[in-house]
Amino acid sequence: MKKAALLIDNSNFYHSLKDSRRLPFPPADYEKLFSLLSEQFGFDLRTVYLYDAIKDSSKEKSQYAQQQKFHSGIRALSAKWPVTIKTRKLKYRPFGREFIPEEKGVDVLLVVDAITLALNGEIETIIVLSGDADFVPLIEFLKIRKVETVNLHLYSGSSTELRQACDSHILITFQDSTLMLK
Repeated sequence: MKKAALLIDNSNFYHSLKDSRRLPFPPADYEKLFSLLSEQFGFDLRTVYLYDAIKDSSKEKSQYAQQQKFHSGIRALSAKWPVTIKTRKLKYRPFGREFIPEEKGVDVLLVVDAITLALNGEIETIIVLSGDADFVPLIEFLKIRKVETVNLHLYSGSSTELRQACDSHILITFQDSTLMLK
């Protein structure tokens, strides 16, 4: 089995799931995803990082509560899988009398961790669950370091540029309500 790290750009993944009408995607589905990567593709997931922007409880009370419940479910997976949630606070930009949430710094966390993992030499493969083409320079760096790169993605919101930059890609699909990887 290949020693691998899975890095999940959760905001990008959430929006791809939403566009695909595949929400909710509860922690049990993440566990299924981890199992499929291990069993079907032979990845020994040594590290799983889920990157997320934390909502402000004073501005988005119910969404904050839902997010905290989701994170608790993800943390519970750490009994079986090496899952860590890495966060930054959402920034809120004024827009008239309302505020528009903006994610800042989460992608940088993912890049720093990927580079650190590549330099430590403890893993052979980095799997990036995202469709964001902003990660292409990271992928190019990882390939120079001889780290195998895999783009894990849904069809919706997936960047052709990111898929092509990686050594390979795995498509997340659904047959009826069953999660599958191709």
